[in-house]
Amino acid sequence: MKTALILAVSLVFCHLIPSDGGQCQMGWSPLYPYCYKAFHQRAIFGEAEGICTANSAHLVSIHSLEENDHVKMLTKTGHLPVSYWENYIRIGLFYNTATNLWAWTDGSPTSYLNWAPRAPEYMYNMQYHAALMPDRSYNDSDYNKEGGQWYNIQNWPTRAFVCKKLNYEHKNNNKI
Repeated sequence: MKTALILAVSLVFCHLIPSDGGQCQMGWSPLYPYCYKAFHQRAIFGEAEGICTANSAHLVSIHSLEENDHVKMLTKTGHLPVSYWENYIRIGLFYNTATNLWAWTDGSPTSYLNWAPRAPEYMYNMQYHAALMPDRSYNDSDYNKEGGQWYNIQNWPTRAFVCKKLNYEHKNNNKI
């Protein structure tokens, strides 16, 4: 009887505690209605997208300053990188050479861009991808000074990448 009472009280209090904005798996960070995970491993674009899709996600698409700041927070090191390459985080934006337009791997509209000054640049009819630079520039105090701006890169490995997927609560509500 005592156990049943404790269980009932626990269930009531669990429903009174504010939600984190949705249900995300352990290791994923919520920003409703999505879950985000930074993978701190070097990968080229296709490898990173493959890891994301294996986790029922895509490389992150970013549609607002709030979302951009969330991704920056997940990947920021807090120190000045010693090179540009150390500061690139793979996101899901790629240059489609067939359409000459930037597109997201998840197919969502390209409604928000946060290019660094002069970017994108050096576009030579090749496949380019966008990378987020979470930490400020190591050698130019006016370039990406707050961190979080984007730059275009070729298909080189980056130090990390971020995946994004719908949270459980949103998925379940959409199935009804």
